[in-house]
Amino acid sequence: MRFIFLLFISPISLFAQDTEKLQSTLDSLEKEKEKASKQIENIDKQIKDINQEIFKTVTKKNSADGVVIKTINSTDIFDTRNWTTKLGTIPPNFTLLGYDDKSPDSFKYYLVNYNGTSGIVFTSDVETIIQERTRLTKEEILLKNRQEQIESLQKKYGKVNGERIYNESIWIGMTKEMIVESWGSPNDINKTVGSWGVHEQWIYNSTYLYIENGILTSWQD
Repeated sequence: MRFIFLLFISPISLFAQDTEKLQSTLDSLEKEKEKASKQIENIDKQIKDINQEIFKTVTKKNSADGVVIKTINSTDIFDTRNWTTKLGTIPPNFTLLGYDDKSPDSFKYYLVNYNGTSGIVFTSDVETIIQERTRLTKEEILLKNRQEQIESLQKKYGKVNGERIYNESIWIGMTKEMIVESWGSPNDINKTVGSWGVHEQWIYNSTYLYIENGILTSWQD
């Protein structure tokens, strides 16, 4: 007598295996996405640092070509190498120093630095306060911009916190936005998400800031 054995595989079991594989793929993609996001943040910081060096070099080279300019409306700052990449925004009626980098297209824009962000603003968005180019000392530039920058920060964060941010201070209770205004973007961010909320570790060289649900709770030097 012959016996025939039939192997029965439940469709539910196969479905569960497929679901596990899909979930594993999703988890892997999320990790790749997070890794790519950190790389983008690092690249953005490198671009900002490069723009700072460009600004410093141009201002040293063309120290006699400083022009006092004033924004007409809210004016965007763009990357010096990619005019479509926005780096920040200057409030309306803000006075600052613009520089000519002597390039063939320099008549279209000024090199500027606002709250630590260096880039270009288009001449069509600003008006020249001093028509004749004049040599301005570093002390004169700092004195002219300091009060306006402080007032802008105080309007946004209050009188005390605005001046603390201008002086690049940090304190318990700061929001993430305040930290970026004070210290700029971190070198790296480690994030943990759990039932308690979102825990982040922001790394600035040898200093570690610990942020719980968007608020600075402690730091370590």
